[in-house]
Amino acid sequence: MGFLFVWALMALVGYLIGKTKSRPTAGFLWGLFLGPIGWLVIAIGPDMGPKCPECKGTVAKGARKCMNCGSELTQYNHMD
Repeated sequence: MGFLFVWALMALVGYLIGKTKSRPTAGFLWGLFLGPIGWLVIAIGPDMGPKCPECKGTVAKGARKCMNCGSELTQYNHMD
């Protein structure tokens, strides 16, 4: 029973790390199958979130202005 709890916890931590990189499913799967090694793979992997066309910095979904460079964002960022 404890083994299943630890396994589920590893998958959950992977999901949360993946969510910060806009890759929650990949994080869940890497955490589920490889545990801490999977967490590392997701943590050092690329961020798949929307990018500012000017500075290439990550921006929040639905943002109208880039918080990194201040440029106005176009419809590119609003594809939800």
